[in-house]
Amino acid sequence: MKSFVNLTTFLLIFVAFLSQPTIAQSWGAVGTGTDGPVHCLNNFGQSLSIGGKFKLINSFNRVNHCLVRENFLNNYTYFFTFTEDFNTPQSGGSLPGTAIYASAPFNNRLHVGGKFYHESSLENIGIGYMEEDPSSGFTSFHSYSHTIADSQAVLCFKSFDDKLFFGGSFTNLNGANFIAYIETNDYPTPTIKSSGNQINGTVRTLEVFENTLYAGGDFLALDSDSVVQSHIAKWNGSDWELVGKGLNANVYTLFPFEGLLYAGGAFTASDSLPISKLAKWNGMAWSQAGPGFVDSTDTVFSIASYDDTLFIAGRLKNPQYTYLKNITMLVNNDWKVFAVGPSGPIYAMEAYRGKLYIGGDFQKVNTQVFSNLVTYHNGNASLGVSTSSMNPKELTLFPSPCDEVLHIESIEEINEISILSSDGVIHRTIEQNSNSSSLKTSDLPAGHYQVIATYKDDYQTTKPFLIIH
Repeated sequence: MKSFVNLTTFLLIFVAFLSQPTIAQSWGAVGTGTDGPVHCLNNFGQSLSIGGKFKLINSFNRVNHCLVRENFLNNYTYFFTFTEDFNTPQSGGSLPGTAIYASAPFNNRLHVGGKFYHESSLENIGIGYMEEDPSSGFTSFHSYSHTIADSQAVLCFKSFDDKLFFGGSFTNLNGANFIAYIETNDYPTPTIKSSGNQINGTVRTLEVFENTLYAGGDFLALDSDSVVQSHIAKWNGSDWELVGKGLNANVYTLFPFEGLLYAGGAFTASDSLPISKLAKWNGMAWSQAGPGFVDSTDTVFSIASYDDTLFIAGRLKNPQYTYLKNITMLVNNDWKVFAVGPSGPIYAMEAYRGKLYIGGDFQKVNTQVFSNLVTYHNGNASLGVSTSSMNPKELTLFPSPCDEVLHIESIEEINEISILSSDGVIHRTIEQNSNSSSLKTSDLPAGHYQVIATYKDDYQTTKPFLIIH
């Protein structure tokens, strides 16, 4: 099943930064943030997708539990808001408790998982993907072959071995319990397939380490030898296997870094070996990573690499480190703390265009208001997007569909831009010597158009877009 989005909205905001006195750090706002928790952050093409349990982002009141993509233009951030409504079923009405908990790029599509409804269905869909039709500018949402039960959710994705694996709290999903996969290029309606049913509880994270898929969560699992594995397992292609002695409580995140697999969660031991909240696996055994955490409520929810440094985040503190507040760096097996940290738990981190984006359920960093979403820059990482793999004459248009203004970008300087309607009429032409431009479209009739960009060597590039009012 699918439905087409008939509106894409953007909001232009300036990203400001707050300098802090230690560790050469800078915290930055992302608009006014969101009105609810952010649960997932992922790079998607030249953009960043943001998912969670919110209805407003940057005070824009039509987001309603959907994903946001950001594009940078010099010192600005453009929000491209998919107006797919991930909260309202076909029968109408807003439903409580819906959220996007996970997202992943796969086969040039953005796959999303969680607990959500959609106007195309009466049921909780819980999993599907979005793709853009380059000829029309429309974005469409497609669900998988089966839907998730109302009380269940999809919590994680990971691509591996030409498949997209996903995990969560679901059962009997076309025969799959807690973990399943789809095959590459199985579209438009991907068939959900089981990856074995040895795991008997919620899968919260998936990661690839040394060409092997690992799963972590709140489960016990039985391998072919009936060995109990606690909260973490690895896939051998047909069965889930023991990972050392396992861990004794929830695993929320897995992350490979410098030849080790790091696991974060609420655990305190592996078998009889004390390991507090952050563990590392060398392929043979588990051991403690960093000084650990001592409070029973401490939980690691997210691990990320930024500028060759490992960042650890969650609901965290340590009385031996006065300033440790929900986020820290692991350097030489010790915590390198920030002068300040977010006021509440952090659920997701993602490096994007020279900054570390941080999402969670918080309102402030020190005295500055950053509602659930903030950026961090260490003063060293290069800002902006790498253009080495892009065609210098490739056009980027946003938003598409557009209403009042169309923004145009190109790596190479453009000399002239024209807008051509589907009936062959050129509606406007502007001369310029710039690699970016903004054209007014509010006075043009709704319909299909093309941008024609002419470069200094007289080479021309065209790209379609859609105007709606």
